[in-house]
Amino acid sequence: MTRLWCALFHAATGASLDESTKAGSTFARGLGEPSDGLEDPFTGSSTGCMAAYLWKYRLVKDPHFVAEQGHWMNGPGSAEVTIVGTRDAIQTIKVSGQGVTLIEGEITI
Repeated sequence: MTRLWCALFHAATGASLDESTKAGSTFARGLGEPSDGLEDPFTGSSTGCMAAYLWKYRLVKDPHFVAEQGHWMNGPGSAEVTIVGTRDAIQTIKVSGQGVTLIEGEITI
């Protein structure tokens, strides 16, 4: 199933979005297709893509910031984001934070 990842962001200006905290520099939402109505409380892959975009187009000043997600669905999360490389030659993006195991399983191939 195709996923549509929407990001709402607020570049570091000292203010925050209504439902994010002052610690965050960005706030994102990970939404599924309208037919499934699912929202991911925090997604590192969306955060990494958003960080690359914000860095390349000079929407954040610092290559290290806090990203927030999940506040609107009562599942607040945050991650430390570090961008390595210049704006024109990003080498890697590190997204780190705490995680929760929701399901475990085993696949035999």
